Amino acid sequence: MDTTRTAVRRPGRSCLLSLLLPGLGQVYNGQLKKAVALWLLFVVLHVALFLSPLPLFAGVGLLLAVRVLIGAEAAVQSRRRAGAVLRPYQRWHLYAVYLVLGTLAARGLRAGLMPEIEVAGESMRPTLLPGDVALGNRLVYWFRRPRAGDVVVLANPLAEGRFLVKRVVAAGGESVTVDGAGVTVSRGDEAARTGTGGPGKTWQVPAGHVFVLGDNRSRRPDSRDFGPVAERAVRVKLARIFRSWDFETERMRWDRPGKEIR
Repeated sequence: MDTTRTAVRRPGRSCLLSLLLPGLGQVYNGQLKKAVALWLLFVVLHVALFLSPLPLFAGVGLLLAVRVLIGAEAAVQSRRRAGAVLRPYQRWHLYAVYLVLGTLAARGLRAGLMPEIEVAGESMRPTLLPGDVALGNRLVYWFRRPRAGDVVVLANPLAEGRFLVKRVVAAGGESVTVDGAGVTVSRGDEAARTGTGGPGKTWQVPAGHVFVLGDNRSRRPDSRDFGPVAERAVRVKLARIFRSWDFETERMRWDRPGKEIR
């Protein structure tokens, strides 16, 4: 007995499925390899656009456009595959499973590469405010070391399992002097200073380490308390603010989403 199943692929259905999850319409069409490739491409593009200097709303718009294009491609392929032989994975109950698993996997990948970091303290004012949720870039330190100016998430040397958000002010081979009103960073005969003040304490930053401070110097702890920290303790570089909630007024700060963290 011939148990081969065929069915007409409906363009509207395939387009809708790909709008729900990029690549799902291609699964409906029996194009499994293409579906996986498009899903992965969309996830990578999502991360790249959100971490790029492109304005946040422009990135969202581009992602919506790409999602529509993937849906349109699925619809075109449906028209060309009339009476196609159905594969074992082309079942409606399985599409629901693919939708759930694909969405969870995409969120997991994005969280691994682009974690959302919630700011709770005052130590990074005015750059970061309590209630800000920042997007982190975990990929950047695969290709380069942390350097001065980076706003980073690092393991708290004074509290195991906890993390701090600070700014790198000096790297290995530099010395840092912090006094009551300023910071001096020196390498050899060159020195860069912010603020003024009297004599302060000086740290020499060993190779493979960084010196971190909060932008709000009155709030601690930072490297004034625990000294230079190993580069391997620096986990994430913060890229931009994703959303922001003002706990005092209980309202969104609409002027902050998309702002680059510098």
